[in-house]
Amino acid sequence: MCAPRGFIVALLTLVGVILIGVMLSACDETSFIYVTPTPTPCDVDFRDLVPTGWVPVNRFVVETGGLGPKSQCAVLYRVDAQDNPNKIAPVEGVIYRRDHGEPPRSILAYPLRLPGRFYLGEHNVNVYTGTLITNTLTTSALITDTGWPQVVVEDWDPAGIVVQISLFQWYDLEYKNPFAPYDPNKMGYKLVGWFMGEGGIQVGQNVITVAERITETRSRLAYQKVYTPNLIGKTWSYSQLENSFKRVNPDTVGMIAQVECKDPNAACYPERTVLAFYQDLHNEDALEGLMTPTAYGLLTSKNLKYGCSPDRSQVDRALVQDIKFQDGDPQSRVTITKGQCKSKDGRFTPMARVVWTLERNKEGKWQLNGATEFSK
Repeated sequence: MCAPRGFIVALLTLVGVILIGVMLSACDETSFIYVTPTPTPCDVDFRDLVPTGWVPVNRFVVETGGLGPKSQCAVLYRVDAQDNPNKIAPVEGVIYRRDHGEPPRSILAYPLRLPGRFYLGEHNVNVYTGTLITNTLTTSALITDTGWPQVVVEDWDPAGIVVQISLFQWYDLEYKNPFAPYDPNKMGYKLVGWFMGEGGIQVGQNVITVAERITETRSRLAYQKVYTPNLIGKTWSYSQLENSFKRVNPDTVGMIAQVECKDPNAACYPERTVLAFYQDLHNEDALEGLMTPTAYGLLTSKNLKYGCSPDRSQVDRALVQDIKFQDGDPQSRVTITKGQCKSKDGRFTPMARVVWTLERNKEGKWQLNGATEFSK
């Protein structure tokens, strides 16, 4: 029995409409993006690409070096952690990206190397990109010729303090020629910053502040070191050298107390109060709370000797670099044996040796009662 001619015509028309819709959908750019067979670097299974004992722990999409979104993937591995991936173990890192060679291009691996094959961290390691080194000396917004941001690797300890940071800069002498074959001498990630500090690291634009804990000291004393980048060739870096990493010298070094004490005088050691004086050198309200009325009167009348020869109004910062203390109850003595005074015009002068006397007030808080300055 044959189907009516009208039914066959209708059926063929419906099939034609469906086929046209499928063809249009296939040609739609949005649909094509979602059905492309080419995976992004972070879609790859990396477990079979690394040596035995390397365990993938995290991956991060990074964008630097002129490629499109989701074009690069930073993968972190714990080394020698095959027995327990969750234990504390050194972390290595690799960035996978597809950027050079004749199509179809392979995904290339770029290890993030530190001097001596040191590890990137051992706690909670994270990766992100950011323009943390910028050119403040010229009209160009970025220091590097191509303006690519840095890849930043941070290690957070269990208390949430950044204790290690590494900055890498992508360089590519063939970035205008994507068909050029991969050449490790012409492209890769260059280390432009590497810092460790148990007391914590703060990263800003063109400045990194590191607190290095001083062992066997109370008040959690630390050396606070401030670094700024150095121009090497056409790239700014926290290194002194072009072909190997040697960290720049710090711009300033000063001692700080990291003991958690909102009131520097309450339940704190007397050296914490002395260091608070130098940290709050231009904060009159804070200084008044740190000092007895007698000492504060000497300060405001410019008769208090605190180690810096210029007038306090001309001092930018007073950097304590060595401190000694002799306990007593209800009195104590704290001696500044080494330091530097930075004037507002940028000059540094040695700090004179100063012996501070402190006493407890009625609430038991330490207050500065006076100071004796000794010339060197």
